[in-house]
Order: sequence, then C-alpha cells, then structure tokens
Amino acid sequence: DAVAAVAIGALTRTPVIAMAHGSDVNRYMKPPLRRWQTRFALNRCASVVTVSRALRDALQAAGVDPGRIEVIYNGVDPRAFSADGALPTGERAPRLLYVGNLLRSKGCPELLEAFHGIAARHPGATLEFVGDGPEREALSARARALGLADRVHFAGKVPHGELGERFRRAR
Repeated sequence: DAVAAVAIGALTRTPVIAMAHGSDVNRYMKPPLRRWQTRFALNRCASVVTVSRALRDALQAAGVDPGRIEVIYNGVDPRAFSADGALPTGERAPRLLYVGNLLRSKGCPELLEAFHGIAARHPGATLEFVGDGPEREALSARARALGLADRVHFAGKVPHGELGERFRRAR
C-alpha cells in the first residue's frame, strides 16, 4: 500500500504517512524485490508509524531512515478492560486467553504446548483462543492429540465489545 500511496503522493504533491502493524514488516518484506520496493517507498514518506519498538528496529534493519520512524503504541480503553468484578469468589483454576491472529509467528503452538503443562497441574484450567487464522486447524488437532479438546476453546472472531468481558474472566 505504501508503494502506491507514495506514487500518488508524488503526483499530487501530498505528504504520505505510512503505518506498519506487523505482518507488513515481518512477513511481506522477506522477498528481496518486495523488501526493496517497501524500503524505497517508506524512505519517501513524510513519516512511518509503527506500533512497537521491535517493528521500528526491523524497519531500520531493512534500511528505512530512522528519522522517519515514529512508534505509537495501540491504545486501550481502561474502562472497557478494567478488572472490576472480574473473578467469581472461590474460582481458582487458571483461565488463559489468547486474542489475535492464529499464526505460528504469534507463538500459538508454543502457548498450546505450555498450556498442556499447566493443565496437568490444574485440572480445571482452560485456554481460549479468540481470533482466526491459518493455524486454527493445526491447533485444534494438537489440542485433541494432547487430550485437551474439552479444555481448549476456539471462539473465532468476536465483536470488539465482547473482548473486555473475556479479558476480565481470564487469569
């Protein structure tokens, strides 16, 4: 997108600000031609905004001018995600929650393997994956193979407004 935006910006003499969220840097910049195109475009942007220092560092390593890169973290509404009234009294079993794309690069397989150890020590423990992605079937199959199918839940994508309650229930 930045390549097209920079071309249009040059034609219209409009400054371009590009946003880098994650996959666009970590995955899409691996092929050499795409890496060159992206570096070329980002070095012509007025500014490049990333959501983490790790992405900033990856862009710098790819040759993007550090002076163009700003880190602005994603915001969170503390009212929607407060812990007020989160846990029913007496409930102690771990309730793990993952929210995001179900990708190998996000550590989903490692989380499931770690949960296997937790589940062995805590019979009531559960793990909920909220989101979807290419690893869903493999994760589901691995949960079954580990004997955890009844304790690992795949909610799929859920409305943003429901996330606060899911975070409150997790621990």
